[in-house]
Amino acid sequence: MAILKALIDELMTIFQHYDKYRVMLKLASLLAVFPLLHSGILCGNTLGDFRSRASGNWSDHSVWQYYNGSGWENATPGQVPGFDSRVTIGARTVSHTISVDIADAVAGEIIMTSPSSTSLIESNLTVTHSCSLFVLGSITNDEALPRGVNRVRINVRGFLEANEISLQASRSGTYTRTVSIYIGHNGNNDALLKLERLELNSINEQDTYFYLYGRVMFTGDTYLSATGPSTWHLIYPLSEVILAGDGYQEIKSIGKYPGFTSFYNLTLAGSGYKRAVESLFIGNNLAIFSGETDFDSQGVTVAGSFEVHEGLYSGGNLSVATYENRADMIRIDGSSELISGFSATVNFETLYPQRINRQWNLSGVYSGLKVIHLSWSEVDDGSYSWTNHNCPAVFRNGQLQADGLWNDVEPRKISLETESFGVGGVEWTVGLFTGETLPVELSHFSAAVTSSNLVELRWTAESETGMLGYNLFRSNNFQIADAEKVNFTIIPAHNSSSVRTYSYTDDSIVLGNDYYYWLQIVDLDLTYEFYGPVHIEASEADEDFSLPIQDPITALESPFPNPFNAKITIPYHLCSPGVVTLALYNSKGQLINLLVDSVFHSPGTYYQYWDGSNITRGSVQSGICFLQLKTDSGFISTRRILLLQ
Repeated sequence: MAILKALIDELMTIFQHYDKYRVMLKLASLLAVFPLLHSGILCGNTLGDFRSRASGNWSDHSVWQYYNGSGWENATPGQVPGFDSRVTIGARTVSHTISVDIADAVAGEIIMTSPSSTSLIESNLTVTHSCSLFVLGSITNDEALPRGVNRVRINVRGFLEANEISLQASRSGTYTRTVSIYIGHNGNNDALLKLERLELNSINEQDTYFYLYGRVMFTGDTYLSATGPSTWHLIYPLSEVILAGDGYQEIKSIGKYPGFTSFYNLTLAGSGYKRAVESLFIGNNLAIFSGETDFDSQGVTVAGSFEVHEGLYSGGNLSVATYENRADMIRIDGSSELISGFSATVNFETLYPQRINRQWNLSGVYSGLKVIHLSWSEVDDGSYSWTNHNCPAVFRNGQLQADGLWNDVEPRKISLETESFGVGGVEWTVGLFTGETLPVELSHFSAAVTSSNLVELRWTAESETGMLGYNLFRSNNFQIADAEKVNFTIIPAHNSSSVRTYSYTDDSIVLGNDYYYWLQIVDLDLTYEFYGPVHIEASEADEDFSLPIQDPITALESPFPNPFNAKITIPYHLCSPGVVTLALYNSKGQLINLLVDSVFHSPGTYYQYWDGSNITRGSVQSGICFLQLKTDSGFISTRRILLLQ
């Protein structure tokens, strides 16, 4: 038809210039085209095309006609559309409904036809429950203006994937065409339509309808185009819109009907950048799984929960009822009261030993009470052993909140009810319920026989706060109840945030005996804690024994450069032979990579390198990571690094 129109247009141009000879030539060429038009070649039919000849199932050959290259013939058993087929659904004088009844139906392109009569004719495509249809190209209807009274309907109850759906509704006098798409109708809320782009056009105020009961996933950059005044998108409860593009995607309202929401459930996935370009109302849940989202300065209201699984978000005048960020390890629930002006961030500050190394910053205004749930990892608290006697507590702007709920089943999680955060916000931290500092962080405790046949004990403290000092206890067996104090007076602590090394000589040993030593750490309030034991056989002198000449003995040094992009160097020292593990964790305490896996080391300085990959050699997203060095002697040290991909 496009070729015929081009010929006629050129013919009219020639008539305007009144060139008799040229008119005769063009008339001859035009007459030569008609046999081709009749045969279907210039109408676009090619070998392998299919069209419906009756209503029925996609897998039933009797509902199809097949184009053999020169004309149409009825399909034979087993002959159904394939991935390279252009499929036409509908007839000129009767309604056709094609139902996809298999899990792997495919087509290259689908065209929904228009009728030639004035009676009501429908062209319907239904993907039935638990079945799927993959369209490599687009789904369209075939004319910009109708020739009769026509309805085009696409009903997805299973799974339909297409590159594009482009449909037009129009009116011309008494002739009308309406277009409707149903996703997940009649209780099929798990139905899914996946496509790059949806285009619905309304011409001369004729209606197009998009009914979303199930799920639709858009992967394209400009994923939705709706033109004309009568294009309606109805978003129903339990429905979900998924924006999963790897490029730029604008977040704009899908629902376009009075009384309906912008979205019911909105999920943001894919690696691309997404940006809100208008105010949004989300009737239930907003979830971010990956990528970067910018809500800009738009007002975004989430009547249900706002969940961040992975990825980053920024900006926006947010109002949410509940919130969960799995990477930041925080959840807010309770009443359905909206928190207006909501924002939440987490800082991995060096707060130890006063608090764990994680701080949550929350702001927003609401009435009544909300419940916040704070969690953390071993990386944050230096693998501290929380017990009923040493349980954690929440501090609001530095003030103890005594009503936190904690149990030893989930020792790194605590919950409490709280009032409004306020416009200025609240800083939340976690520490010991007593308000005291967390215990001293020891990195080394050892014993050896010197050349003078004495036992030399030494230990290294990474940090000390609120300490009185140290005592040493000794026993001939593994039972601390049988141990006796070795030193006469307490060994005073330096109470320093820097690394300190201590030593003490036990001159009351008997060669040939076995000894077990414990180190007692005494706080200013006279509470104490034991480390150890270390075991030594006092059978002969250790001629190689010597006190360290500098601190630290065993240490994880500062990685460099930090922040980094391509590669980071990680130096560490060992003072004695031992088995070393160097692991990398994310902010949730989940293992990212194992750089050194239980490898024996001799004393010395080592360098390890990391290229930003995970344990399966995949790329790690930008963000804060934690390096942790452990040895079989009990040494543990953690460093924070920042990866910028």
